[in-house]
Amino acid sequence: MKTFRIALAALALLAISLPVRANVNPFDLIKFCTKQVEAKKVVVELANLAQQPTSILLKSTFGEVYYKDHIRKHNGHRALLDLEQLPEGRYILSVIQKGETKSQIIKITKDRLLVSQCAE
Repeated sequence: MKTFRIALAALALLAISLPVRANVNPFDLIKFCTKQVEAKKVVVELANLAQQPTSILLKSTFGEVYYKDHIRKHNGHRALLDLEQLPEGRYILSVIQKGETKSQIIKITKDRLLVSQCAE
């Protein structure tokens, strides 16, 4: 009887935890970090890509693409973006994997660069 109760408790615990695990979006596990290293240069670091095809895209708010990179069969990636030549304005830095997108806004002014927190 004691073994039956333990088995029943383990089965109930498994039944409760499986649906929660099934609803986890794998894209939420990707680490997307942007660091300013010089006045108008940033380093984009990606981790936990699970060797899935991933794209990095920098475009203006008007849709003009300034940077595009495709990563395949890697778990991490690092890129240095020199934004010195870009005109003043707002830009969207996006990481795209399996139709899901994480984005940051980058604002370039005459004297400096501002980077927002990562948003989904």
